Amino acid sequence: MQHRGHSEDMEMSEELTEMNEMDKAHSEKKPGHFCKDCSKFYLTQNWKCHLGGRLHRINVAKTRQRNKLTCPQSLVAETEVAQLENLSEELSERYCKDCDIYPGVRWAHHLASPSHVFNAMRLSQRKESIADDERITVDRTITDDESMTGMEEVVKESSAEHTHYCEDCDGTYAGVEWERHLISEEHVDNVERSMQWDEDMLCDGDTTVSSPAIQAPPPITPECYVDEAKSTPSPADASGRQEWYCDVCDVNLIVEGTWTIGEHMARHEQEMYKRFEVRKEPWRRQLEEAAAQVGG
Repeated sequence: MQHRGHSEDMEMSEELTEMNEMDKAHSEKKPGHFCKDCSKFYLTQNWKCHLGGRLHRINVAKTRQRNKLTCPQSLVAETEVAQLENLSEELSERYCKDCDIYPGVRWAHHLASPSHVFNAMRLSQRKESIADDERITVDRTITDDESMTGMEEVVKESSAEHTHYCEDCDGTYAGVEWERHLISEEHVDNVERSMQWDEDMLCDGDTTVSSPAIQAPPPITPECYVDEAKSTPSPADASGRQEWYCDVCDVNLIVEGTWTIGEHMARHEQEMYKRFEVRKEPWRRQLEEAAAQVGG
């Protein structure tokens, strides 16, 4: 009788513990499960780890032993208990902390999967980052000037070999200097000056091309050849064809009359205008976007 009374007291105590734990979890609105064997409430993310833990297995064995003494009619075979304990131990050994899953018998396949490799690398990098943050001690506040100076040094080192040539300003710039140059007043003025010059040259080229004197002769494709030594213009032959040197192409051309030369130079002017064409309205925005791309 005394033994039965003691058992009833233990059961009542366990029920009160379970009710208190569940009331506490319900008040805090935390999802989870209550373990009767351990008389403790566990969150959902910790439930699997708890089931495979050593403490839980010990409490399960104690519960079964207590039930064996108090309730002989509901005993579980010892072989079944051993199988359950072995299963819990296997689950504990097969738990992957990086992926928070139990692969079980597919352990080798899981280790070779891309998802496990990715999670393992991410966890390792996170641990290294946390360790680095813990080692770093901030003794003083870094000013904006010091921060910009350090950033400029990094950018200069990374782009030391990559330079840019500005045809409008006839200068070479690298790294942060190129970004600053694109938004400088000097560069903006030179771009506007180049735009005005290109428009004037285009107007002159259009006039030259549309001249009746140039359009009168039939079109003739000039024969071009590259000569290492620049030769002087030769006198015209009997057919009116003569040799002329184009300093833009750096070649000697066989032309027939001045109209061919004018047509050739007009094509150069049109190509230059297309190459250096910049819209007047959004030119500042274009320069800022170019500077942002270089800086990025």
